Amino acid sequence: MQTQMLMLALSGLLLCAGAAAGVSHSVVITGDTFASIVVPEEHWLLEFWAPWCGHCKKLKPIWEEAAEKLGGKVRFGHIDVTTSKALAKRLDIEGYPSILLFHGGQHITYSGDKTVLGFGEFVARMSGPTVHPLASVAEVRKSLGPVGRAFVLAGRAHSLPPALLAAFEATAAQQYDTLNFVTVDSSYAPAALLAMAAKSGGSSGGEESGVAVLGVLDGEWFEPFLPPKEADAQAMEQAVKAWVSEREWQHVVPISSANFWKLRKGDKHLAMLVLDPLDFEGARQQQAQVAAHALDPLLRAAFQFGWIDGTEQREYWQEEFGVSQAALPTLLVLSKKGAYTSASHWRALNGTHPFKGAAEQASFLAQIATKELLPEQSGENFNMGKYFSKAYQSIKEFALEQPFTFAGCVALNLMFLYAMSQAGVGESGAPHERLSAQAASQELKQD
Repeated sequence: MQTQMLMLALSGLLLCAGAAAGVSHSVVITGDTFASIVVPEEHWLLEFWAPWCGHCKKLKPIWEEAAEKLGGKVRFGHIDVTTSKALAKRLDIEGYPSILLFHGGQHITYSGDKTVLGFGEFVARMSGPTVHPLASVAEVRKSLGPVGRAFVLAGRAHSLPPALLAAFEATAAQQYDTLNFVTVDSSYAPAALLAMAAKSGGSSGGEESGVAVLGVLDGEWFEPFLPPKEADAQAMEQAVKAWVSEREWQHVVPISSANFWKLRKGDKHLAMLVLDPLDFEGARQQQAQVAAHALDPLLRAAFQFGWIDGTEQREYWQEEFGVSQAALPTLLVLSKKGAYTSASHWRALNGTHPFKGAAEQASFLAQIATKELLPEQSGENFNMGKYFSKAYQSIKEFALEQPFTFAGCVALNLMFLYAMSQAGVGESGAPHERLSAQAASQELKQD
């Protein structure tokens, strides 16, 4: 009896210790419990992870903080793919960590920044409507800010062509996780937007432009959608979806690790403003200048513009492109896919000094667009010492993150070396003994 009481007391202490250590706000889910826990009526943000994944380990404290702060808006859960392989295969999970939002029997892959702020913005977007109704064009521009982009369907609600409205709503339902879709219920809005299009070098929206207009709004620039003639509902939906997909990126994009590689695969050169965000006033001025460059038809046709924090991954910018911290802010242009080589780029002032002047920037970009200025290649000359230093750091990180796997690899290599050292040893003795015997035999034959 006393033993049972002691065990009960120890169990209570262990439970209290676990509570004191903190309770996870992210639910553990497996392939067996997925269907009963992740119900269609709720929003679930799920992380698919693996125990050996280094990026998953780095994400863990961020994920826990996001689950604690955002748990009232969406439910958080995590799934170990090594024990739920069938579920991971069914959902086409290929990389780790992968984050998916589930709701209404559907799921969307999260591709934004893996930060608390990034998760928060995503949750807010996905919890809201697919299309945001606003009262005027001015209200749309105010909500977007200086570098935002939205797809706008404007006109009195009762006058909107049914096929166009249905196609717009269907497109928004599929892409509202990353793009902005807005309706403006105003009889004045179509004319105001088409006036902006005329300034941007655009054209009218066709026969229905006086009643309703669909287009993309980006700062001072507006491009109307030209509906296909005599299109049925299905053809209209396909045309709107294709048109929106081709205009996914706004003129000036905030660049991060979440979209960098996707932007590099685009059909335009990637013109990046590399800046120091701590220089707040200078950064805002440079962003405004880049936005102005994006309005130039020649430059807009040649470049996808964006800005990136040059203080993060500073070694990458220095080693890969030769852009030093002393050069910020500056322009770095990466060549489009298939134009030259994947390593081709252009540096303003060789990446050694700040490059701030608007006129100088415009001239530099124009020379690239007209092919007057040829690119250079990425990467420094091969340095043996730096190569071994990087190799050592990689091995060290591997040993610290996965000590048991590392120990196993070392043991296998030692066993292999030992086996190689013993190779060739047989009944006739060691290799050098056999060679001596062969040499003696040759001498006898010669005699």
